[in-house]
Amino acid sequence: MKKFLLLIAGGLLAASLAAPVLAADHYKGKHEMYGDVTNIDHEKGNLTVTNSEVTMTLNFPPASIEKLKSGDKIKVKVEFMRGTGVRFE
Repeated sequence: MKKFLLLIAGGLLAASLAAPVLAADHYKGKHEMYGDVTNIDHEKGNLTVTNSEVTMTLNFPPASIEKLKSGDKIKVKVEFMRGTGVRFE
């Protein structure tokens, strides 16, 4: 029984060490920026953020941006992963 428990514990340890390596293969990017809200559509959840370098158009659940308005200064953080199993149609 002790050998079995040691085998299971060793397997769990190996899996926990391998998981970050496997996840790193799918991770592709992270970005954050500060900017001004230059356009907002509260009904659709669309938001445009602009600074001196870039304009970014994003989509959020409408309820999450209900208190934002044009001219607000915000920080946007975006990251994406490839191969997460999420399917968009």
